[in-house]
Amino acid sequence: MRKDFQDDAVGSRSISFRLMGKEAEELLAYGVPFEITDQMEADARAMRNLLLTWRMYEWRPGKRELTNDLVDPLVSSRMNQVTMPIKSLATDVDGNIDQEFLQQITQLLREIHSEQVQERSMTKVARVVEAIWKIYVYPDLREKCLHVEDDGRIRIKVGDVTVITNDIMDDMNSDTELISSHETSGDGQQNTKRRKAIEPRTIGNIIRNDMGLKMLDRTNKGFFFEWDDLKMLVMGRKYGVLPEEKLINEARESLQQKPIEEAIQNQLIEIPEIDEDNDPDVNEVNE
Repeated sequence: MRKDFQDDAVGSRSISFRLMGKEAEELLAYGVPFEITDQMEADARAMRNLLLTWRMYEWRPGKRELTNDLVDPLVSSRMNQVTMPIKSLATDVDGNIDQEFLQQITQLLREIHSEQVQERSMTKVARVVEAIWKIYVYPDLREKCLHVEDDGRIRIKVGDVTVITNDIMDDMNSDTELISSHETSGDGQQNTKRRKAIEPRTIGNIIRNDMGLKMLDRTNKGFFFEWDDLKMLVMGRKYGVLPEEKLINEARESLQQKPIEEAIQNQLIEIPEIDEDNDPDVNEVNE
């Protein structure tokens, strides 16, 4: 196809290869003919014969079993769904597995998935995911913006995510703004137009609809959402903004210690002062 499918549901269930047109000079340099040659016809005929031979040897009355061994956790669930039948072809009727063929398919899928992640990493949703992860892994932001409930649940304020998201986008666009500030309009004046900030409502819609995180009831301090560890790991990989594993583990350890430290502080505050004159234990020691 020359363009994307009109229906995204069809496109997501297909494996697409991005091809780029070549100029005549490039084709000549690589030795690519401009018309179908006799050798091409012969190669195509040989390939069809091989495919037909394979079908006759590998035909079986029942369906091929698709097991979880064929699932690659490093690619999307939809891509696994589409390619598991192809991977099952690596196992012949006798149960032998062609590891080389299986490795080739796996490598190809990961390359396609990597291109998809790179495209998603430049979207607005990716900046929101990145902002939430910054709150989680950076100690100063975690102390200010992350709230741990008594039952261990974590909630984050949408407004805080909005501020950090806009800061990230401003940093990414700083070079662009520097260039545009030196550009002049027709009347000789410099262009000083800046990016419009993303509003909290837009961030909230992204968190709820695109990321699937649970929004909590509104409080007098604003809107909050609940942290989902597994969902955020998936979102981080999907949009190519997952922090280093070391930072994530350090944040988890810090959050596990935080309730304990808060409980100790509360206990120290609630300890009443001892009146030595009326305390019988103290009087017995003095006697």
